[in-house]
Amino acid sequence: MPHDMGIVLQAAFLPETAVRAGRLAQLFPKHALPARAVNTADLPDRYRSPKLRRCVDFLAERVS
Repeated sequence: MPHDMGIVLQAAFLPETAVRAGRLAQLFPKHALPARAVNTADLPDRYRSPKLRRCVDFLAERVS
């Protein structure tokens, strides 16, 4: 039995690749947490890096 076992509570989209690959298992598939809002904020006059823009776009696509 592996020693690197544990339980984590995360948004479903974060471990999705590992679940599909069989590296993680969902323990309670019939029990979902209620949806929660995700907010991002930045200053409109500041430079928005491509990495930040991709992160915001990713969150908007996956969470909405």
